[in-house]
Amino acid sequence: MKKSSKVNIAQTEVQQVQSDLQEHETNLTKLSEEIQEGKKTHEEAEKQKRVIEELQRIRRGCRAVLPTLRTLYLKSIERNIQKVYNDFNPASPFTIAIDNEYTPTINVEGYVRSYRDLSGEERTEIALAYRIGLGNAIYEARTGTPMELLILNEPTENLGNEDEDRTIERLTTMLSNLKIRQIIVVTHDQTFAQFADKTIQIKKTGNQSSIV
Repeated sequence: MKKSSKVNIAQTEVQQVQSDLQEHETNLTKLSEEIQEGKKTHEEAEKQKRVIEELQRIRRGCRAVLPTLRTLYLKSIERNIQKVYNDFNPASPFTIAIDNEYTPTINVEGYVRSYRDLSGEERTEIALAYRIGLGNAIYEARTGTPMELLILNEPTENLGNEDEDRTIERLTTMLSNLKIRQIIVVTHDQTFAQFADKTIQIKKTGNQSSIV
């Protein structure tokens, strides 16, 4: 009887130990899974850290070359504006420069002239060249191709007429030479309008406009 009782007690203890072992095994399995998950999280964190470090290096590199890129971009704008201006007025001694604020300055044989000291015609010529050249430079930088559409409002304002110095004819020649698919101009200048491929006349009566 005593031996049988001891056997039962031993069996109970063995079952308890087996239960404890199973529980420990389950806990070990969970712990192993948590360790693996922690390892993946750590690896992902290390990867993100390397990405951030790489982005920081790229950012520092961009900051280092940004002044150079800005200078190159301004030079590109200057070339576009100067080309348009030279096509418009090839006899002019003006050299147009663009400062860091994208403001044009006019150089004449080494001397800087204020834009306010120019004549109305000279201002108009430079303003046209500036707008067309700047627009073309921006469009080309974004798309890799020249502008496809140009809209001008009263471009002949303050220019001499056809009978005086052929300024308007030079303007139409310059616009024709631009590699732009479509040019739309709003103008009251009938001399200038004669050079257009197609004209649409608009008449205003009272507060209402209509096509003639």
